[in-house]
Amino acid sequence: MFTECEYADKGCNIYSVRPQSCRDCLCAWITQPKGTVELRPDQCGMIFTRKGKIMVGTLIGKLTPAAIKQMDEFKEQGFHVIVQKEY
Repeated sequence: MFTECEYADKGCNIYSVRPQSCRDCLCAWITQPKGTVELRPDQCGMIFTRKGKIMVGTLIGKLTPAAIKQMDEFKEQGFHVIVQKEY
């Protein structure tokens, strides 16, 4: 079970000194092509991480239309999209 990060407040407040577990996490905004600013996790309210052909979306804030559009695009690319409420 994951817990909400105590340092997340409109983005990461400790990014430059974040723990290794955060450094090891590669969200789809970084790894997938065409990552736009509106899809950055702190902007769209969701972190997408890839697990093979599954894209897991984790809500970290208010869900935006950009995040919903991105889920549709991942489905069109052949991914199964799973949304979870907690990280």
